[in-house]
Amino acid sequence: MTEEEFKETVKNLLMMQNNNDCNFQILQAQIDKLQQQITDLNNMKEWFRLSEDEKKKRSFFTEIN
Repeated sequence: MTEEEFKETVKNLLMMQNNNDCNFQILQAQIDKLQQQITDLNNMKEWFRLSEDEKKKRSFFTEIN
């Protein structure tokens, strides 16, 4: 391997590492966004959850007169 080939190889490796770092940042941002959405959905589920007493009193179907 010549010195030029070695330099080119090192340059390519550094470019690959830089690409990996960029891709990792993108993936981490996507993961963070998904985690926030899951948290928001769980909070919404808690807001709409009925207490046990309300569940017992609730009719099975909505009655329309």
